[in-house]
Amino acid sequence: MRTRAQAQRGVPPTFLWIALAVVVVIGLSVSAWFYFTSDRVPRSDLEFAQLPAGDFAGLAAVLPIELANPLGMDTDGERLFVAESAASRIRVVGPAGQDIRSVPVPALGGARESYPNDVDVFDDRIAVTDQAGNGAVSLMSKAGRFETRIGDEEDPGVPGALNKPTAIATDGTEIFVADGSSGTLKVYGTDGVYRRTVGLTIVPPITFVGGLMPEQTSIWVADSNAGRVLALDKGTGDEDEIIGTTMQLPRGMTRDEFGRLYVADELARVVRVFNGDGKEIGRIGDARTAGTDSSRLLQTPHDVAWVQGRLYVTDTGAGCIRAYNVREP
Repeated sequence: MRTRAQAQRGVPPTFLWIALAVVVVIGLSVSAWFYFTSDRVPRSDLEFAQLPAGDFAGLAAVLPIELANPLGMDTDGERLFVAESAASRIRVVGPAGQDIRSVPVPALGGARESYPNDVDVFDDRIAVTDQAGNGAVSLMSKAGRFETRIGDEEDPGVPGALNKPTAIATDGTEIFVADGSSGTLKVYGTDGVYRRTVGLTIVPPITFVGGLMPEQTSIWVADSNAGRVLALDKGTGDEDEIIGTTMQLPRGMTRDEFGRLYVADELARVVRVFNGDGKEIGRIGDARTAGTDSSRLLQTPHDVAWVQGRLYVTDTGAGCIRAYNVREP
């Protein structure tokens, strides 16, 4: 039974201070973990330029973030995921240039560092093509937790082996990877297991795949060295459609909500715009959309993404991302 003196004594003040300090430390640790691992998009003071009346397209902003040789890019609808090849990482960027996080890409066996050249986002995961060594695909969580590697086979002769993968795209159920050595697309499940190869029957053969874009029944292929863009049946690999046979070096592709197709033509230094019938209806990034200021011209447009009503372009030579306004049809 407690005495009156013991009851009045209560909990020692020192213990209370220690308990409070522990709670504060835990709270700060949890807050820091959330800040550095979340994909939240912080506020930004960047002001986007308006599209002048009558213009088809115009530069809205150069995002205020420097990138080391940005190549492929994808979006989850709110954020941009950029393959920053010279830094061996994926950079997660907000639509106003917010530097959200960096996801290191682990090096392949035998390579000193990775060289990510394309990225695709699906569900809560990212798939990254790595051209270091013979190349392979790394599957990771958005937070950067490594899961598995695709195409990194000991025997390069097995069907699922990759050699210098150049582009990647997913439709949520399958992963399409352009194999640089064979000019084909190798298809894997989202578990990384090889399923089939498509593109073997295309005449003339696919030369070099600079970009991929999946749609409901087709996979669009930028056949860079042939200056064309093809739509192949996902299952059979048969050619469904071909557009833009006179492009100089087509790379990344995307569509907007109006069905317009955007293709980054790297050597032409423009983004070409096609309507739903495959007719070219405009160009973005040349003197007509940049004005007389040469600093506003595209240098080497490599990939494109449509986010929140604007077109975003990785400009590899300039080490930046440019955002464009495009007039609605």
